[in-house]
Amino acid sequence: MVSRIKSGLITVNGKVEKPATRLASNDSVDFSAVVLAVEPEISIETPDELPVMFYEDQDVMVINKPAGITVHPIDTRHKGYFLTTWLKQVCPQIVGVGEPLRPGIVHRLDQMTDGLMVIAKSRLAYDALKQQFHDRLVTKAYYALVKGDVIWTELTINQPIIRNPKNRHKMMVAANGRPALSVAKTVHRYGSSTLVEVSPKTGRTHQIRVHMEFVGHPVVGDPLYGKESAKRTGQRLQAYRLGFSHPKTHETMTFILPPSERMLI
Repeated sequence: MVSRIKSGLITVNGKVEKPATRLASNDSVDFSAVVLAVEPEISIETPDELPVMFYEDQDVMVINKPAGITVHPIDTRHKGYFLTTWLKQVCPQIVGVGEPLRPGIVHRLDQMTDGLMVIAKSRLAYDALKQQFHDRLVTKAYYALVKGDVIWTELTINQPIIRNPKNRHKMMVAANGRPALSVAKTVHRYGSSTLVEVSPKTGRTHQIRVHMEFVGHPVVGDPLYGKESAKRTGQRLQAYRLGFSHPKTHETMTFILPPSERMLI
């Protein structure tokens, strides 16, 4: 506080005074400059590729999130351009739906995973969709470009997952982990890599990436589980199919994307 008084950030009756100055009952103390010093305006650069609206009504929107955009900030100190930044720009009324730092968000995709997400635009939709995800009623399928020539046509991976005690940013298969089930199917073999479809039946963090590493076919470009350089374009993972029950009409809604360019060779 003393340093801010000396630097002129706090004034008394419009003048900069000494820290030891005694205040009278009618003195006016101005702290406005302190606020500006603590929370300066930050210029946020807009990404080259923005989300694309796939479907929208009064309660929900379905978007195609590009790789490279983080869904929401971790806390108020986390600065940058997020999916929530874009959501508040295209749908201002979404502010207040759900948690303050993640308005409208009922599920997430990793920063470098592209594909379909459903967003809640109303409190009714938020509560209903959160419940559907909790009850595992939402259907999801991903395309993953994985390393190696996969020999199986279909594979069920039923391996529990736990946070890696040596690296808190990673998950790992372990007997004492939480149940995790994925079903993988071969779509196209390229030779040195394979395009597979993976349907996670549970929703563990990094589930597909961990399971594919476990079976010996890590996702191409994955800096955490595939021993790739972090400077690469990120894991080649796309949420290409999404199905849920509309929170108001209860209609079954299914959305499908073709493989993105990142999934092709």
